[in-house]
Amino acid sequence: MGDHMATIRKLRGRWQAQVRRRGMKPRCKSFGTKLEGEKWARDLEAPVDRFGAAPVST
Repeated sequence: MGDHMATIRKLRGRWQAQVRRRGMKPRCKSFGTKLEGEKWARDLEAPVDRFGAAPVST
Protein backbone atom coordinates (compact mmCIF):
# COMPACT_ATOMS: atom_id res chain seq x y z
CA MET A 1 0.00 0.00 0.00
CA GLY A 2 2.88 2.38 0.59
CA ASP A 3 3.26 3.18 -3.11
CA HIS A 4 0.18 5.46 -3.19
CA MET A 5 0.51 9.15 -2.49
CA ALA A 6 -1.91 11.95 -1.82
CA THR A 7 -2.76 14.50 -4.48
CA ILE A 8 -1.74 18.07 -3.62
CA ARG A 9 -2.91 20.83 -5.96
CA LYS A 10 -3.38 24.57 -6.02
CA LEU A 11 -7.05 25.48 -6.23
CA ARG A 12 -8.38 29.04 -6.15
CA GLY A 13 -5.32 30.41 -4.39
CA ARG A 14 -5.23 27.70 -1.72
CA TRP A 15 -3.70 24.24 -1.57
CA GLN A 16 -5.99 21.21 -1.61
CA ALA A 17 -4.83 17.83 -0.36
CA GLN A 18 -6.77 14.73 -1.37
CA VAL A 19 -6.20 11.25 0.02
CA ARG A 20 -7.82 8.27 -1.70
CA ARG A 21 -7.01 4.83 -0.38
CA ARG A 22 -8.68 1.46 -0.69
CA GLY A 23 -10.48 0.65 2.53
CA MET A 24 -11.03 4.25 3.60
CA LYS A 25 -13.38 7.03 2.60
CA PRO A 26 -11.81 9.63 0.25
CA ARG A 27 -10.83 12.75 2.18
CA CYS A 28 -9.87 16.23 1.03
CA LYS A 29 -9.10 19.47 2.81
CA SER A 30 -7.81 22.94 1.86
CA PHE A 31 -4.78 24.68 3.37
CA GLY A 32 -2.97 27.99 3.17
CA THR A 33 0.37 26.35 2.35
CA LYS A 34 1.44 23.29 0.41
CA LEU A 35 3.50 22.11 3.38
CA GLU A 36 0.41 22.06 5.65
CA GLY A 37 -1.47 19.98 3.07
CA GLU A 38 1.40 17.53 2.71
CA LYS A 39 1.63 17.07 6.48
CA TRP A 40 -2.13 16.49 6.80
CA ALA A 41 -2.02 13.89 4.02
CA ARG A 42 0.97 12.10 5.56
CA ASP A 43 -0.77 12.03 8.94
CA LEU A 44 -3.82 10.38 7.35
CA GLU A 45 -1.82 7.88 5.29
CA ALA A 46 0.65 6.79 7.98
CA PRO A 47 -1.75 4.60 10.03
CA VAL A 48 -2.97 2.91 6.84
CA ASP A 49 0.61 2.19 5.80
CA ARG A 50 1.56 0.88 9.24
CA PHE A 51 -1.54 -0.98 10.35
CA GLY A 52 -3.80 -1.27 7.33
CA ALA A 53 -6.49 0.76 9.10
CA ALA A 54 -7.83 4.24 8.56
CA PRO A 55 -7.77 6.73 11.45
CA VAL A 56 -11.00 6.94 13.42
CA SER A 57 -10.90 10.67 14.24
CA THR A 58 -11.49 13.58 11.86
